[in-house]
Amino acid sequence: MEEFNYFLLEWLIAIFTVVISVWIHSRVMLWLKNSRNNNEGNLRQSRIFNVMLCLIFTHMVEICVFAIAYKLMLANPKFGSLSGSDLTSFTDYLYYSSTVYTTLGFGDIVPHGLIRLFTSIESLTGLSLVAWSMSVAFLEIQHIESNKK
Repeated sequence: MEEFNYFLLEWLIAIFTVVISVWIHSRVMLWLKNSRNNNEGNLRQSRIFNVMLCLIFTHMVEICVFAIAYKLMLANPKFGSLSGSDLTSFTDYLYYSSTVYTTLGFGDIVPHGLIRLFTSIESLTGLSLVAWSMSVAFLEIQHIESNKK
């Protein structure tokens, strides 16, 4: 029964983390859309650079949100563990989160126990948000190209 309680808690943390990440992403997407509408005359290469920089920074923030959740959950052994690394600093959690979020998965750090579920949820979230970002980047480039004519 105690394991089930931790399972439910992990799901709540996962839902909370995903909601925070999607909320951050949606705010940035809305800001990018509004800034495009307000700066029609200032299009071209600098706009593409700014959009891509903003999207990458947004993903870095979202990776930090997941890294914080890993650090908090893994402080309690009931959530499981990560093997293959000593996890001596927050940068280790950032590294693990970034490889999961991007679905790169080097495999040098392996999740065990309940944390495996949270890891898979981060992969799904990262894959979805990266796809969203790429569609926005494509639409920005398309908008710029259509206004050149």
